[in-house]
Amino acid sequence: MILVKYKEFEKKDFYKKIADSKMQKQNNCTFEEYYNTNIKAILNNYSLVDILIGDFDKLLEIKVYINI
Repeated sequence: MILVKYKEFEKKDFYKKIADSKMQKQNNCTFEEYYNTNIKAILNNYSLVDILIGDFDKLLEIKVYINI
């Protein structure tokens, strides 16, 4: 997990920091590449932007979809 102090980042910067982080255990692909290849289809094609920096209503919609 990457520790991010939210006050230091704008939403766009926060997204970029997470999306561009390399995943050593996944052939060094970025988190965004991994998400798009392995997770996006499971989550009804919600974008990584929706997941990481979506507004409250979008996050509730995703929560309802995955039933947690």
